[in-house]
Amino acid sequence: DPDATGAKAAGAGPGPAVPVNESLQILSWNIGFGAYLQDYSFFMDGGKYSRAYSRESVEENMKDINGILAKEDADFYFVQEVDQDSTRAYHVDEQKAITDAPAFADRWSTFAMNYDSPYLFYPLTSPHGKSKAGLLTLSRYPIDSALRRSLPIQTDFAKILDLDRCYSVNRIGTADGRQLCLYQYHLSAYTTDKTVVTRQLAQLTEDMMKDYEQGNYVIAGGDTNMGLLEDSSKIFGVKGKEYSWASP
Repeated sequence: DPDATGAKAAGAGPGPAVPVNESLQILSWNIGFGAYLQDYSFFMDGGKYSRAYSRESVEENMKDINGILAKEDADFYFVQEVDQDSTRAYHVDEQKAITDAPAFADRWSTFAMNYDSPYLFYPLTSPHGKSKAGLLTLSRYPIDSALRRSLPIQTDFAKILDLDRCYSVNRIGTADGRQLCLYQYHLSAYTTDKTVVTRQLAQLTEDMMKDYEQGNYVIAGGDTNMGLLEDSSKIFGVKGKEYSWASP
């Protein structure tokens, strides 16, 4: 099955089922391949940089990211733009940096490759280069199964900018004999065909409904790359630059 994830379980041995009728915490974070300091700006958003400042910067940022993740001590984590072997992150294995951290040594984890690009020769002065990045899911409870599902993308020239896209489905047993189905996604950002994201959402929600109709618990999260609420700035009381990928 080409959509089957190359999942790796970090935890070992049996563990407790997910409790019901109790509060659980999920943290979702696009870590921006370990590059985004306060003054960092990305070239695809009209910014200056196509890579992180340096390997040392990425390694230091990953330490800080791990510190924040550990402090939150969530039951589940959805982490996007986790690079395994990318030019932009100076080939730092960010998945390993997180899963090997002491705070997550006893967590179950899976990784779904969201894009794998041989080499992007743009911008010419500092090419974005090779990219291998994906979605890391961490769980306090044993993950019974994991699946990577490919999403529809553009097939014309825009594919070189948007790369491949997917979502992962991690199923975890619950105390009442059902399954908690965790859907993590990172939808398209720089597509020129706005129907692509609509089709992606349609596939995602269709799969979610199948699990829900079977009586399972379903939670989705990640980087939507769009304004699902149509007027998010007003709703959350913030102002900022308008980006093409944040359109309603």
